[in-house]
Amino acid sequence: MTPSTGEEGPSVVRMGEAYAMFTDPFESDKAYLFTSTDLNHWERQSTDLTMSHGSVVEIDKATFRRLRELR
Repeated sequence: MTPSTGEEGPSVVRMGEAYAMFTDPFESDKAYLFTSTDLNHWERQSTDLTMSHGSVVEIDKATFRRLRELR
């Protein structure tokens, strides 16, 4: 991964044994997702996640289920 001048963010969160970094690119309404297990080597992943700025919060599974039912 190389530095970019066309993205806002990034937001990095730990997900299990890996890290996920979400960025908000200027040229797209789709968020970019990069994953890493060592914070040095990153791989861009496909995603259909759309966002315009955002925050990541940790919630328990029961809360996730309740929120998902609201969709």
